[in-house]
Amino acid sequence: MPIEGVFLHHELDFRFSNKVRQNRLLGAFSSCDRLWFDSTVAMDKACAHGSDRPHLLAPRPILYAQQVERTAAAFVAILTSHEQQSPAEERISQILQDAISQAGGRSEVCPADQLYTEDDMKLGRSWSDAVKSRVPRGISHAVLIGKGGHHFFAGAALLYQSVEVFAEATIENTAVARRLQLDEQRIARGAALAERVATAVRDHETAPESSGLSVPSASEFRTKFEAAAAKELPDWHEETVVDIEQHEFDLFFSTAAIENRNDGARPQRIRAMSQAFEEPGVPLVRMTSNLNLLRRRLHGAINLVRLGAEPRFGYGENSTAPMPLESRVALREGVRELRKCGLRFAWYVRDFHWLDPNSSVSQAGDGLDELRQAGLAELEDMRDLADIMYAPSREASRMFDELLRRSFDGETVIWKPLPPGIDSSNCLGAPRSHSAQHGALHVFYTGGLGGVYELRTAMKALADCDNEWQLHLTVRAEDEAVARQVTSHLPHHRVQIECGEFANLPATEGTAVGLALLDSEYGFASFPLKVLSYLEKRIPALVYRNSSPAGLIETYRAGAVVDRAAESVTTALNTFESNFGLDEADWTNLHEKESWKARAAVVRKDLLEQPNARLTDNISYQTPGREAAS
Repeated sequence: MPIEGVFLHHELDFRFSNKVRQNRLLGAFSSCDRLWFDSTVAMDKACAHGSDRPHLLAPRPILYAQQVERTAAAFVAILTSHEQQSPAEERISQILQDAISQAGGRSEVCPADQLYTEDDMKLGRSWSDAVKSRVPRGISHAVLIGKGGHHFFAGAALLYQSVEVFAEATIENTAVARRLQLDEQRIARGAALAERVATAVRDHETAPESSGLSVPSASEFRTKFEAAAAKELPDWHEETVVDIEQHEFDLFFSTAAIENRNDGARPQRIRAMSQAFEEPGVPLVRMTSNLNLLRRRLHGAINLVRLGAEPRFGYGENSTAPMPLESRVALREGVRELRKCGLRFAWYVRDFHWLDPNSSVSQAGDGLDELRQAGLAELEDMRDLADIMYAPSREASRMFDELLRRSFDGETVIWKPLPPGIDSSNCLGAPRSHSAQHGALHVFYTGGLGGVYELRTAMKALADCDNEWQLHLTVRAEDEAVARQVTSHLPHHRVQIECGEFANLPATEGTAVGLALLDSEYGFASFPLKVLSYLEKRIPALVYRNSSPAGLIETYRAGAVVDRAAESVTTALNTFESNFGLDEADWTNLHEKESWKARAAVVRKDLLEQPNARLTDNISYQTPGREAAS
């Protein structure tokens, strides 16, 4: 008897080191003919654990469309993954509740971890009625927060009942929201999510009634299962990823894992670019240096090409540490064969911390020689594979060249600039006020401290500033002690240090400025993501003249450019309010033209302008550890 396995993404969320649980999961996988998931992100996780079964997307649940009676005031259900919320869920729940209350609405936090139970079946409840019983009566809006494994099904149920659904922009929720065809503006995080929900609450009485999802036929759910069972699907098939029915595909690779973390530039950049590189209607073969995921996806991509599919654009990026040797060999050989069939490939280098003597990686000292050898070997392989090599900026490429001259005997690398982008999930839309009636200048800093993130000049300038100011530092918990040391000479009542996520920071009344005045050569030459984090919140940035972000700041009049001297910074802070008016920056244009989607479009355009990479249609690649596909 064929067995169909349906797995929710939270059932795949555990450490790879937990071999007992992993073996149990793989045992369940092996007993099934096919595996069904709520999103392609869940497929990524299944691949990473070692799945060798065909992957398909579970159909949307069938519900009767119901028009909910419109209430006078908005009522928002905040759906969490479990009754016991994580600290991050508690934080965003509180932010949402405060914003909803201020907008004149009501809210309630509801766990969505049991949508249909044995008791529902015994009571003869329909699926639709069971879901309705799990949420408060008369809700007008719902917000999916955290990494709830049932969010896809809960969201579908609520949309069928004409409830307006929003989603916190976790990796999992973003994939689910796109399957549910939510407007991108309804996918956000932190303060941006609260702002957009609050706007919907205020507009509730005048907003047109939602028509909900189109209702499929009652047989569609079973029909899809039966149609899949009738097909002979290869083990490597993954619906909308490595799909035998698709005729083209793109490729994305990250040395580091794709994570939900927001406490560093690296995880935010990787996540944003992986999502931006998805082009509607074109499968994206997403990979990391996880060997199970990498081998399976390359194996599938090679077989797709054998079936006639065309590889289009590939993009990969390094990390603070080089990838393991086995992963590098698998990526090198797989991409080399795909390039023979027309794949155009770009490689992005974020940093060479293992070459920079001032970085914490180099100063740690342990195994540094081996780390540098592995990093240089990775660079040589990727340079030989790539049509284009990207650096964060022209200034960064010059710094990279200087570091490489000391250690690298290969040919000179030709770099193109690819700065970080604006994440639309973080963007605030409300106009900011710069009126003097709000008093002190609010000075913000977010990110790492110490080492290459040196702020000595900025802190000296603040101490000499004549006007009233308030310093707000948002740092990682491990950097809190450094933050207190860096600000120890400043008046304590003017310094606020918070360990948390900058995305949660609401719009600040009054004049605000974000500091990106890093004194190290790395800080000057790199393009710090914090600059974009400020601009997402419509906070003008203060940067050094001739630094990587200076051109962007000047182009959009989105802040001020100063000399690398405390006196210049102090002058800018003292005159910032009078020199920077509310209408100076073109925020809407900036958020659109400098977005991550715009960065992904630049990569595709640059690659399209390269000579066709096709050399031969003869595929000889054999995935390491697998037999060659028949």
